[in-house]
Amino acid sequence: GASATVLVPLTYQRIQDEYTTSFVASGKYTISSDRYPPHVLYRSCTDLMELDLIRLKKEQCRGGGLQFGHNDTLSTGTDISHLPIHIILDWNLEFMGALRAGLLQCTTALREWGMKMN
Repeated sequence: GASATVLVPLTYQRIQDEYTTSFVASGKYTISSDRYPPHVLYRSCTDLMELDLIRLKKEQCRGGGLQFGHNDTLSTGTDISHLPIHIILDWNLEFMGALRAGLLQCTTALREWGMKMN
């Protein structure tokens, strides 16, 4: 029989897990400025939502297109860790270009890791 591919939604928790298992646990990047406590990563994610670069996905109904929340959830103090999110910007054209050009405020090690993840 045919096997179906199950797409796991992108969530903050998945982002944090990737950072922890791929970046921190690798041991390659040991500079303390490359290590962020969970509350700083979480706040960075909510900052990106406030800048409208990331949006919470709304439930799809009746087979319609993707719909995105206005991020009102942030103002209620709701934990967004397990809510599906969508990155609004074009990863290859906008984000990777900014990363390559050194326009993002991050360490060299974090920038190199980000470019490797592409």
